[in-house]
Amino acid sequence: MILGIGTDLTSINRFLSMQTKDLNSLFLNDEEIYNIRHYYKNKSIKSELAKYWALKEATVKALGTGATGKDFLKQNIFVKKIPGVSPVILMSDKAVKHFDIDIDKLKVSASLSDHEDLVVATVIIESI
Repeated sequence: MILGIGTDLTSINRFLSMQTKDLNSLFLNDEEIYNIRHYYKNKSIKSELAKYWALKEATVKALGTGATGKDFLKQNIFVKKIPGVSPVILMSDKAVKHFDIDIDKLKVSASLSDHEDLVVATVIIESI
């Protein structure tokens, strides 16, 4: 049974000024920063930032809220995104408690698409 669907549409150019900032001060955790630098070093960082943001925002929307702030997203919603593989969304114990969910009984599916200046992410959360 589907428990929630979240979608986020964002402009890649929104992240233009962020690609020169210290990535640690953004909404990314250390592993996500490593993945962006390692797997996407020859691509535009702003595009990858937009994708991570959209996935995290779509996740909290699927959970029933979108107003969590960048610090919450950085510390509690994790994206594993490797080229050629569907994104994987993970949540900290704090997020599980905050959203009052049983993570062992959920399936989280994520999809990303981009075109020109836009990125769209969709996250579907199902009970299993």
